[in-house]
Amino acid sequence: MPVQSVFAQTAKELAINESKILQDLVDCQGTPIDLGGYYHVDRAKVDKALRQFLVPNAPQLKFHDAIDWYHRAARAFIVAGEWQDSAEAYAKASDMCAHMGMAHEAAVFSLRAADAMKKIDPGEAITHFRNAVSLYCELGRFFTAGNIQKGVAQMYEEDHNYEECCESYRQAS
Repeated sequence: MPVQSVFAQTAKELAINESKILQDLVDCQGTPIDLGGYYHVDRAKVDKALRQFLVPNAPQLKFHDAIDWYHRAARAFIVAGEWQDSAEAYAKASDMCAHMGMAHEAAVFSLRAADAMKKIDPGEAITHFRNAVSLYCELGRFFTAGNIQKGVAQMYEEDHNYEECCESYRQAS
């Protein structure tokens, strides 16, 4: 049976409904939000836009939207070289994921927060790395947690904090 005949009906239906499909793609994007720029966003406008998602007892969809906006804001802050703001946005996304029981996503966002913070404050980055380690341990991903903890140990070693370095290596094992 030729492939073309298998998909002929689907292709016909897509062609007939093309304008509706395209409109659905536009409609699902929601309303635009002014962040004060693309690469250099206005922090006050970002906070105001994100605040609408932090309503107690809001539907889960609002939390997913907020996580997505924090993620977008964090990436924009990275492009602008605003490492502190990026780390804070990733940390908020991580907290929201953890609140919703999305431990893996929370761990990933904690790692991203740590990577951003590491550029300006390695000591604070360790807090985010440890949060990721804890989350990965909860998920049973001990190898991943151990590798992150090993990275923490190396950070302590670079800082000549050998006591914490040894303890971190011990925890990694």
